[in-house]
Amino acid sequence: MRVHPGLWNDRLQRLRALGFNAVQVYVPWNLHEPTEGKYISKVQNYYNKLLDLVVPLLYKNGGPILTIQVENEYGYAGHCSRDYMVWLRDLIRSKVGNETLLTTGPAVCTEFWVNWFTSWGQTNGNSPNPASVVENLNYMYYHWNASVNFYMVHGGTNFGFMNGAGITTSYDYGALIAENGDITPAYTAVHAWVKNITNWPQPPLPIPANNPPWA
Repeated sequence: MRVHPGLWNDRLQRLRALGFNAVQVYVPWNLHEPTEGKYISKVQNYYNKLLDLVVPLLYKNGGPILTIQVENEYGYAGHCSRDYMVWLRDLIRSKVGNETLLTTGPAVCTEFWVNWFTSWGQTNGNSPNPASVVENLNYMYYHWNASVNFYMVHGGTNFGFMNGAGITTSYDYGALIAENGDITPAYTAVHAWVKNITNWPQPPLPIPANNPPWA
């Protein structure tokens, strides 16, 4: 959605070099089913088709998918239905089983924001403090024994009108891997931090070189 398929391999290699062991991805309904209205019957139809594709790829079935998040920021504006969330949770459970669904349980930071959105007209830059990123990561890992999902490791670019009101088309607001794929100071700091974890099963690889700039 934000990264051209021709760049996926490059970006995934950079993520692997960090020593990370999982990738969180979106399945955007508005891109896959743009003409349907958001009603319960349409939700059920969409999830039935989607989850039939997902189930063979679940970790328990030998695939790479570890967990499924039910909704993303549903009710963020203060309006939500608990009944809808329970219904949606039960729908997903009926397809994938209880052991796959991410609801509650172990400590998981699903969105570790290293910085905030970049707005149009913003002039003060948007680079995170690498020391602060490592400090927060260190606390979550060693004090909470938490799993952490960086938001974002690589932001890419919002094409069309996907960026949202007042937000730039770039989704690189402090991502460890810059919008053009470059290695950032925060990347280097996190790479060093992961490298020092005792007995980490997927140790970092050498930091990749930046790609040559395109004309």
